[in-house]
Amino acid sequence: MTFRIAALGAVVAGLCTAQVTSITGKVADVSGGSVVGAKITVTPKGGGVTQSTLSNASGIFVVPALDAKDYLVRVEMPGFGPVEKTLTLLVGQTITLDLTLRPASTSSTIDVSADAAVIDTSSSQVGGNIDSKQMKDVPLNGRNWMELALLVPGITHNAVGFTPLGTTDSGKFQINVDGQQVTQNSAGSSFGQPQFSRDALDQYQIITNRFDATLGRSSQIQINAQTKSGTNQFHGSGYGYFRNDVFNAADPIAQKVLPFSDQQYGGTVGGPILKDKLWFFFGYEGEHQPGTLFLTPTGFAGTSFTYPTTLKTNSYLLRGDYQINSNDRISARASGYTWANPFSITTGGTSHPSRAADQTRTSYSMFLTWTRIFGPGVVNEVKGGYNHFDWDNEALYPTIEMRFPSITIGGPYNYPQHFVQNVQQYRDDLFWLKGKHSVKTGAEYLYDKHTGIFQQNLRGTVTFTADPASYPAVFPSVDPATWNLTAISPLASTYVQGFGNFNINIPRNTIGFWAQDDWKITQRLTLNLGLRYDNDIGIFDPSLSLKSGIVTPRSGDNLNFAPRVGFAYDIANNGRTVIRGGAGKYFADIQANQVIDQQIFNGQQSIQASVSRTSAANINLLSPFGSATAAQILSGAVVIPQQAVQILAHDAHTPFSLQASIGAEHQFGKDWTLSADFVHWRVYNDWIRTDANLVYNPATGFNVNPTVVPRPNQSFTTI
Repeated sequence: MTFRIAALGAVVAGLCTAQVTSITGKVADVSGGSVVGAKITVTPKGGGVTQSTLSNASGIFVVPALDAKDYLVRVEMPGFGPVEKTLTLLVGQTITLDLTLRPASTSSTIDVSADAAVIDTSSSQVGGNIDSKQMKDVPLNGRNWMELALLVPGITHNAVGFTPLGTTDSGKFQINVDGQQVTQNSAGSSFGQPQFSRDALDQYQIITNRFDATLGRSSQIQINAQTKSGTNQFHGSGYGYFRNDVFNAADPIAQKVLPFSDQQYGGTVGGPILKDKLWFFFGYEGEHQPGTLFLTPTGFAGTSFTYPTTLKTNSYLLRGDYQINSNDRISARASGYTWANPFSITTGGTSHPSRAADQTRTSYSMFLTWTRIFGPGVVNEVKGGYNHFDWDNEALYPTIEMRFPSITIGGPYNYPQHFVQNVQQYRDDLFWLKGKHSVKTGAEYLYDKHTGIFQQNLRGTVTFTADPASYPAVFPSVDPATWNLTAISPLASTYVQGFGNFNINIPRNTIGFWAQDDWKITQRLTLNLGLRYDNDIGIFDPSLSLKSGIVTPRSGDNLNFAPRVGFAYDIANNGRTVIRGGAGKYFADIQANQVIDQQIFNGQQSIQASVSRTSAANINLLSPFGSATAAQILSGAVVIPQQAVQILAHDAHTPFSLQASIGAEHQFGKDWTLSADFVHWRVYNDWIRTDANLVYNPATGFNVNPTVVPRPNQSFTTI
């Protein structure tokens, strides 16, 4: 549980916001009576896609599916003077705008005002926004837009990398850009997430507790980012961000200032192709970071290695918006990102250079949104797109991995490693205003394909009981051809090598359905009622049939219904003080790595053959298995030790969380709000790794050491 209090300026107004960026309110006359059929027109400042609607029989209106930006709202009704108001809309924010019309004979004056800070009195969720001013003005060392998440109340990590949750994030978050899910969910976020130029993103929202039913597949938070778009005026920017080693201190190991240089540069341009009809925006950012890797390996006293390395990244984004007519508009976006580090060592400055790897990451996506207004209070939005992410890790010195007590030498045991994720996403949202009910229903389908290679011990891994008398004598250079493996063979205790098929093939069919009703029971009280259903069909059983007889899941969870309920109460009915709260159930995304392990490391598709030193014979590292071939090992012609396998438990379930909150928010003047919320979440069925092939002792509450009591399944070691 967490208790948080936040005093924030207008730049993060609307701390509890709805996923759909929209404007709602009521049109009344001076007596307070509802005005039916008033025309409400919403126009972006500077030009752009315009929307209009009519107030219903209760005088209520809603304009959903808006981009977050500055707007001019104009209300017109025959017999009344028009009214205009300007306001700023943040991502995911629903602003309640109640407007009063005066008879035209009394006054035809247009009332123009600007709302600086507006509390969302119709939503009960907890979150925060990083607005366009913060995106532009807050300095960051490295320009990682995600680091601004630390400004959002409810983010409890002290450092942010690819996500606001650090690396403990399996299934606990989703990154959505313009409504497209772009999250890399093959494995953990340490392998990267799609990156976007800070100057190509306009703003974003982070919901830290109880997002509504329109969003799913996350047991904790949602990130909703919006890209920039063009207007009727040409606009652009150019920038450079440069760092070097001029003011750096000397490296404590090298005893000198290591060369460092980093250049980040880019620009944006946007404007009209056809004024009031068709607009474009383009952004690019690149990074060139040449550096020097200084290594002093443990055990190599007096020996040091210096290697140049250059990190390079490129980020692109192109967006177009087309106002087809007053009822139809289309938005299209394409983006791409590349990352490359040709000489990378992740294990520290005392590592041996043979641990180096060539690493790359690539992501690109395309997304199309068609918004159709069917009439007052009825809007439909169709979205479709494609998202790709892959990473590749190649050992620069593809040799066996040698694990000595003091240091590890040789290429990483699980390289080469190539993960590919391709996702097709199709989604439909219907927004319907009926009386006092603001309803959002929809459905989506994702076809997620994970392919690649994830090998283990492909070149062999050896463990030693002692260090050699002289590392430089055994490893005189980085070139493996110079290594004296014969000299260290007597020190080897175990040797293991992987054989077989390490290819990844995990197809996923994910569906989601939802219904959300923000029911305005009275002018002050709004109920947020939602129900969502998610199913990652067949993810737990990707056509896997084990000959060993081990029971694995035959299907996934099919009853993933997630209800949520909340309330928002405007105490004084003036939009300045709101009490909010609620609770809900939220199912997590399933990281593919859980199933990839089961598909590959099951003792059937791949084999981890091993030999151990005995009192009668040492391990010959030049020929560990003697004359036995890979084919003989895989066929069973050569007897191998029992296998350790990694499979999903037969009763595995989709993790989910229960979330709840209660709190209040008050607006001071025009520029400040104070919010305080008590929030709770707990994840159930979260992923853990246990050895199922042990005997449990109920008397002690612990498993029994397998050297004392044999394992129940004698065909395997750990399961």
